[in-house]
Parts: sequence; C-alpha cells; structure tokens
Amino acid sequence: MRLETKAIHAGRSIDSATSSVTMPLHPSTTFERAEDGFYPNAFAYSRESNPNRRALEDCLTSLEEGDDCVTFASGMAAITSLIETLPVDQPRRMIMPDDMYHGIRSLLSETDIGSKFDIEIVDMTDLHAVEEAVKNNPTVGLHRVEAWPFH
Repeated sequence: MRLETKAIHAGRSIDSATSSVTMPLHPSTTFERAEDGFYPNAFAYSRESNPNRRALEDCLTSLEEGDDCVTFASGMAAITSLIETLPVDQPRRMIMPDDMYHGIRSLLSETDIGSKFDIEIVDMTDLHAVEEAVKNNPTVGLHRVEAWPFH
C-alpha cells in the first residue's frame, strides 16, 4: 500500500454509533467508568488517552511500520517521558544544548529527574565544544540517539 493511502486509512474505522466514515472529534475530558471502577473502553482521561489520539497513534504506527506509538499533549510531557524511560542503574551522562527550553532546564535542575544524570551543557553552535563533549563518551547524547528504543 502506498504511503498516501496508508496516511488516509490507517487508524480509521467506521463510527459504530453514526456510521460516519470520518472519525468524530471527542472533546470529552473524562470517560464512563463501570461500577467496578474500571473503564470499559480503556479511556479514562483525555490527557493520557482518548479515541482521537489512539487513532493518530495507530496511523503513525502504520506509517512508520512500527509496533506501537505514543503521542503527548505537550513537548514537556514528551521530554519528561523520554528522560524517565532511560535506565539509571549505572551512571549516565547527557549532552544538552545551552539554549534548551527553560522548562527542560528546570526539569533537570529542580527535580530529582536531573539528579539521576551527569549533565553537560554545551554550546551547540561551537562544533569544537560539541566534538570534545562527544569524545568524552556520553551515554545519552548526539552520537547515541539511534540507540534509543524508538522507531
């Protein structure tokens, strides 16, 4: 199947309630809870998952020919999740740009997340400084991105 065809059809299904061929928007922030406390359709709160996000993730998974996909409501949620998934059972060194988003800098300097890593801040416009930082063998950084468990 061509990429364009996949992009149109992946993650889509006929809406059982209306027979619509286009996914309806689901603006609900919360979803039905069964008497036992569980969520029968696996959707609890829209920031963590909702039918529209799941359809997007299914589409992206298909386009990337991956196993699954995760999308986030914000860039901070994405970077926090990425950093939190890195193993910390051994010393970890990160190379980060000196002009990074302030929220990421705060996450790394003002929470316990940053304390799990030896973080080196580098002026990424200075290629010599980047080369020197990479020579010091970061476990997370420029030359190891391809080793992260993402497709």
